[in-house]
Amino acid sequence: MKFFSNLVAIFSIYLALAAAPSWAVGNEATAQLSVTINEFVTILVNTPVAELRQTGLPDKALKLIHARFDFSEMARRSLEQHWNALYAVAPVIFH
Repeated sequence: MKFFSNLVAIFSIYLALAAAPSWAVGNEATAQLSVTINEFVTILVNTPVAELRQTGLPDKALKLIHARFDFSEMARRSLEQHWNALYAVAPVIFH
């Protein structure tokens, strides 16, 4: 359930950023992200809370997230300074 809460918080932040007119005007990436966020929210709204609590995010929501975000690339970029050292030690994990 903590994963679900964190995921909702992350998407809420993205939604807030996407809705900010000064940042969103004319930005294709923001428009694409808004579409994903809207689809994600629709999935959550249409999924009963009891089901979310019992099984977590629906497969449709997970597929949507994984199609939009490249988690390996995000990790590589966030660990940029340390990536080569980590990759040398554990290439299977960091590939």
